Amino acid sequence: MIIGVGIGYFIPSSSGFINSFSSGTTNIPLAIGLILMMYPPFTKVKYDKLKEVFKNTKVLGASLFLNWIIGPILMFFLAIIIPNTWLV
Repeated sequence: MIIGVGIGYFIPSSSGFINSFSSGTTNIPLAIGLILMMYPPFTKVKYDKLKEVFKNTKVLGASLFLNWIIGPILMFFLAIIIPNTWLV
């Protein structure tokens, strides 16, 4: 992540190069990076334990609340608070 930010800061034209690998509205390097980032957690899902997860409604409710309510609100406010002038 630090390397990516550094490249974007010191070589501003690199964004055009990376965007040249887009297909429609999909940025292919970004999609590959997201898949590589998400693959390890997804492969460790124990589907046989899902019944137990749904039985513990307190933990399930807390998880859903944090991931679907608090997370998006926090990201929204961070997007407002952090100035985006360095993106231009």
